[in-house]
Amino acid sequence: MKRNKFLWFTLLSVAVIFVFFLLISLLFWNKLNLDEQRFLFKIIKENGGYLFICFLLFCGAVGFIADALLNNFFIPLNKITDETALIISSNPSHRIKTEGGKSILNLARFINEMAAEHEKLKTDISQEIKASKAAVENEKNILASFMEQLPYGALACNTEGQIILFNKEAKIIESKSHFIGIGRSIFGIMDKELIEHALYEVNLWQNKDNIAASSSFFMVTDSEMLIKVQASPIIDNHKGYIGFILFLYDMTAEITLVKEAMESEAGYLGYMKKRMPLITVSDRDIMSTFRKRAKEQLNLRITTEFSQKSNWIKVESYSFILALLFIAIKFREKTGLTFFHCKIAREKNMLAILFILQDDETAKTVISNLNQPVLTADNKKILITLSEIINYNEGLLTIDSSCILNRTYLKLLMPIVEIGEPETIKSVDITNEKQEFYNFDLLARHFKHQQLNDYLLKDLAYTVFDTETTGLNTQIDEIISIAAVRIVNNKPLYKEKFDELINPGIPISWEAEKIHGINLSMVEDKPNIKKILDSFYIFAEDTVLLAHNAGFDMKMLQMKEKNTGVKFDNPVLDTMILASIVYPAHQRHNLKSIAELAGVKIKGRHTALGDALAAAEIFLKLIPLLEKRNIFTLKDAIEVSKKTLYSKLKY
Repeated sequence: MKRNKFLWFTLLSVAVIFVFFLLISLLFWNKLNLDEQRFLFKIIKENGGYLFICFLLFCGAVGFIADALLNNFFIPLNKITDETALIISSNPSHRIKTEGGKSILNLARFINEMAAEHEKLKTDISQEIKASKAAVENEKNILASFMEQLPYGALACNTEGQIILFNKEAKIIESKSHFIGIGRSIFGIMDKELIEHALYEVNLWQNKDNIAASSSFFMVTDSEMLIKVQASPIIDNHKGYIGFILFLYDMTAEITLVKEAMESEAGYLGYMKKRMPLITVSDRDIMSTFRKRAKEQLNLRITTEFSQKSNWIKVESYSFILALLFIAIKFREKTGLTFFHCKIAREKNMLAILFILQDDETAKTVISNLNQPVLTADNKKILITLSEIINYNEGLLTIDSSCILNRTYLKLLMPIVEIGEPETIKSVDITNEKQEFYNFDLLARHFKHQQLNDYLLKDLAYTVFDTETTGLNTQIDEIISIAAVRIVNNKPLYKEKFDELINPGIPISWEAEKIHGINLSMVEDKPNIKKILDSFYIFAEDTVLLAHNAGFDMKMLQMKEKNTGVKFDNPVLDTMILASIVYPAHQRHNLKSIAELAGVKIKGRHTALGDALAAAEIFLKLIPLLEKRNIFTLKDAIEVSKKTLYSKLKY
């Protein structure tokens, strides 16, 4: 690109000189009289050949000088600039090899000497850091082994639900449409509101009793496994909430009892099935949660009057709280009031929750709505009624004909259980000492209200992929291999990879087979493109797609949209284009050339997985070089990519 600019500058300079010479000649010609003009014209006519040769010699001299300046000064100088930035930012072992004038060669030699000192210093520092981390790494390995041997699943998430840590057993909740992996969201597998509700209860217990507690709920996986989930907050050394940890217990042995209970009760749907088991809570805890939720979500003030002794009931707290909120909403709709009073009393072996009302019409309004759907998610009604929730929690809702302080009341009766305390465990406390065992960078990430385009490149999650095909014609050739690796938190996750062969349904050309080594016998029993693209879409969900020469790979994917129904609308970046931006003086930007510049070793060249891994490492080397050119965010990278010549290529 810079070579072309210099050539255009040279041609423009020659043209300007020629025009200037022509104008001077015309001015001189106009000052001559008629006889002088005839005499000069005769000389030019008789010696035109010599003058033309002189003009050609002049152009040749200008071209020779321009070529000498271009190849001995401008191009080597630009190359030195680019490669110096490469040495400083990405590849300290790289050395400048260039041709040029003596001054340019001396400059390159001095920079190489400084680079050697820089590399030696960096190596010494790295060795010191490595030595200081040896003990820590040993403890990390012990912790990792301990996590791996746990008989139950465990995973930790930041406040946005991104998984920052998990063990092998945690994959029992993995579904066909959502994977468990670092940086992926747990909310795709578990109900976000349910987790938030569990943590909300923990917060109440912690504030009340000055202890850290957990809250339990149940879920059923796609494979019909019944999982008990214990949720606990992650608290930093300033007692601030920075995430949560979930412990997963396989309760599948009890699922038969659940199914029998489901079959014996009419009207329960799969939504309630996930919350079938009940847990023990105190009347003070459950009403305190209800009171706070009513204030925060409905702007209703609920006062409660308890008996002297705590009473314990067994409920599925999530649906039970929603039922109480539904009752409060109906009271507000009927009366227009934003203040209600509840009395909690023990009646033999039952706990009575009394809603004090001014008249029985308000209570009748609630009773008349017993069969109205209560729960909503994403603005869609879920057909679980107030009556089903109360029955499910083994309660009874009635209107009492007696009066308290000349007022009627709605009575919700719940069976009392004689259990002392709810299940509790200590929350995970991340102190400064523990932070040196693991660097949970994702805990500090809060991007909920930012646009994806405004993310820093180093903070985004990427799916780096590559395809192998039956040929290079995007109109008729087919994909026979897709491989990918994820980048999360500026690190490649080598174990979270996607690598699949595909039956193309057409012959593989000999030319293509010589390059990637895949023949028809290797793919004849493999799945078709529809099944593989469905899985790859899930693998790449909520990430930026990244590839070397991404235009070709994306065109191959786009050609399959009509037949498969799978459309990739992820943002896309191309390491070839980005490399051309940071290495403009280099004419070759293929994967091999850029890998050599960046100091990346390609393992498995012309295999989809090998090329994808190389592109991932190249991209991480490019990020600091892009930042030196004021390209920090995804938006910056996309906008500057559109201005390159490579972006104009069509496939």
